[in-house]
Amino acid sequence: MAALLQRSRSLLLTLLVGVVLTFTLFHAMSGRAANDDAGQLALLKLPLPPLPQADNTAPQAWESNTPDHATKTNPAPSATQKTVQAGKNDVFSTVLMRAGVDYNTIDTLAKLDHTERKLVLIHPGDRFTVVFDAKQQPERIIRHVNAVTDIVAERGAEGWKINTLKKPVDIIITMAQGTIEDSLYDAGKQAGLSDKTIMALANLYQWDIDFARQLRPGDTFKVIYEKRYLDGAYLGDGRILAAEVHTSGKTYTAFALRDASGKIIGYYDEDGHNLRKAFMRNPVDFVHITSRFTRKRWHPTQHKWKAHRGVDYGGKIGTPVHVTGNGRVTFKGWKTGYGRVVFVQHGRRYTTVYAHLSRFGKIRKGSYVKMGQTIGYIGQSGWATGPHLHYEFRIDGKHKDPLLVKFPDASPVPAQYKSAFQAQSRFLMAQLQRLDTAHQLAQSFE
Repeated sequence: MAALLQRSRSLLLTLLVGVVLTFTLFHAMSGRAANDDAGQLALLKLPLPPLPQADNTAPQAWESNTPDHATKTNPAPSATQKTVQAGKNDVFSTVLMRAGVDYNTIDTLAKLDHTERKLVLIHPGDRFTVVFDAKQQPERIIRHVNAVTDIVAERGAEGWKINTLKKPVDIIITMAQGTIEDSLYDAGKQAGLSDKTIMALANLYQWDIDFARQLRPGDTFKVIYEKRYLDGAYLGDGRILAAEVHTSGKTYTAFALRDASGKIIGYYDEDGHNLRKAFMRNPVDFVHITSRFTRKRWHPTQHKWKAHRGVDYGGKIGTPVHVTGNGRVTFKGWKTGYGRVVFVQHGRRYTTVYAHLSRFGKIRKGSYVKMGQTIGYIGQSGWATGPHLHYEFRIDGKHKDPLLVKFPDASPVPAQYKSAFQAQSRFLMAQLQRLDTAHQLAQSFE
């Protein structure tokens, strides 16, 4: 009996020691658990208190079993853009590099645009906007040509593509009329015309009317033209659609001929004759005539009577000189009396001469030039007592008065447009005839 009691006590003591050891082990492992991964606590088969539950209302950017400080990264940056402006000495590459575009992209775009050069051919003041993606790689490059037009290069799955984007413009047809007292410019400004429209009106009639010398007080003009608006804001004047000028007892009309897309083909009078002639009347702008064509004139340097077989236009040294018709340069150089001079051959019969130049334009002997192209600049070279241009017009080698010679006409209204032009010109002529303070112009010609 005593032996049985003794074994019971020994068993109880062993059980108590096991409980104590188990309790001690629990606390020791609980202490380590504070620094170990919480998942290890699941190995203990003891009734532990429940682990804290995650707050499911908080946003979860990622799922990971590693500590927060080892896995968090900054969120990806959003797309950004930068706008730069071309300076005086900038080229396409320098502008884009200043915006942060890499050289490979610049080289790719330059090769892609090598033919049309609508993106890479820039001018001082041009603005470029570069849009970068989340990885800060350029994905869109925009050249802002004007308020209406953008040239856009965009990177896609197949590489870069370049397109022209135009914003829709509202066009209002309007009119003006005026009476000339001093000049077309002054009368045009009083009638509310912009400088652009006044110049366009003068250019329409440059083959028939010398606005600097032919107009007289009391001469009149009428014009129907476009005004352009973008989002309600005035952009400027558009094209002239019809015009009429009355001077020297004669009335000159002009009507625009447009194709199906609205592009202007040319300007013609009411009979369909082209206002554009094969030659311009004057080779220089806004200068005065110092000596006219004459068979007998006292020569200012040779001091004797001689024929003056051209017209002298006085002006400042460096004033641009324009070739008066399409042709080929047959001489560029120095000739006695003429000084620096250019001869241009126009077809078989016609030759024009431009003398006393201070320097030449970007031309060479044998090159072809277009009407209005700058071929030189007014000077005082050769036998000249002051800066001026000596201009000659020859037909079959014979000198003709450049101010009086009748120029050959350009082509009339093309046959496929005749019926449409006749209908449109009749309507516009009716509007011009009604164009006074008692009538209002129709706002749509379509």
